[in-house]
Amino acid sequence: MVISAASVNYKNQISQFSSQGKIDFCSYGENILSTAPNNSYKLSSGNSVAAAHLTAIIALILSKPEKWGLLPKHSINKDKIYNILLKLSEDLGEKGKDNIFGFGLVRFKFSYQFCQLCKAKI
Repeated sequence: MVISAASVNYKNQISQFSSQGKIDFCSYGENILSTAPNNSYKLSSGNSVAAAHLTAIIALILSKPEKWGLLPKHSINKDKIYNILLKLSEDLGEKGKDNIFGFGLVRFKFSYQFCQLCKAKI
């Protein structure tokens, strides 16, 4: 599955360095605390940081497929995952999908709350 990611800052504004064009979703990717060599931490920025957040959310979905109505496991496919991300995204910018924010910002808080409340299949 390929999902394109744009980066936003903590004010939900597009990062100056962010990709634009064919964007699916955006996530936080600017000044994010990350691990670094020698048991230290540093702030990281980039589309790769935003993509890592989206990947982590997908991993959380796949770790508890029954919470998302994704059973049996062999029925999981990219379209189902994409539809879950659509439901978890907050539209930013122009209404609907746009070339800057895609379908919107996918946040872990929304994902976690939805997972806790989800009883119906998606």
